[in-house]
Amino acid sequence: MNTDERKEHIRKLEAEIEVILIAIVREVASHEFYKSLIEKHKGTHAGNIFHQLAEEETSHKEQLESKLSELQADLEELKGREA
Repeated sequence: MNTDERKEHIRKLEAEIEVILIAIVREVASHEFYKSLIEKHKGTHAGNIFHQLAEEETSHKEQLESKLSELQADLEELKGREA
């Protein structure tokens, strides 16, 4: 990979990381939203649904964090080659 290709690849990885970070923040906000609804609807069918949705948001966040770690490792590796 030549220098220009490496720089472009780094730029793309940085953009992907930025998007993932935004998505993680949104997943956390969604989780908190559903959690607040669980409390309001405790012991009801709706409360159970909100609990399931909150768990799904946690799962999404964990998947995003895993992807983030991969991208950050790739970025560090590429930047290390620049030095």
